[in-house]
Amino acid sequence: MRNISQEQDLGILLKQAGQKVTPARLALLAELKRSIKPLNIDQIAETMKSADKATIYRNLVTFHKLGIVRQVDLHQSKTYYEWNEREDHHHLICMKCQKIRDFDGCDFAQIEKTALKQVPEFSKITEHSFELFGICKDCDKK
Repeated sequence: MRNISQEQDLGILLKQAGQKVTPARLALLAELKRSIKPLNIDQIAETMKSADKATIYRNLVTFHKLGIVRQVDLHQSKTYYEWNEREDHHHLICMKCQKIRDFDGCDFAQIEKTALKQVPEFSKITEHSFELFGICKDCDKK
């Protein structure tokens, strides 16, 4: 069953960003919004059988430029994307099983101030990414 309210909200979001509202774009945004972890193009394509990977990729690039989705660097060969709804969160990734968990908290204002002071060639920071890598308790027991 479709969530009409969510679909309408996503359509409004696309229109406000100056983008054409298409079923593929609505489905892609809904999938990213629904997911509890970052997804790569292959994972998205598995659930969106009607859209080809090139279309998914082009839309993800557009959505990233618009700030609707974030790219997440998981130190893997594929790029991951997530819905950019939460203000500021980061990821803890298990190096063995690839489990991904979000965590909040990062004194970005202080980091930004320090970075701009140390590197005077930059006037502002527009985006940041912070991922931590380790071993989850389940994998540590094995």
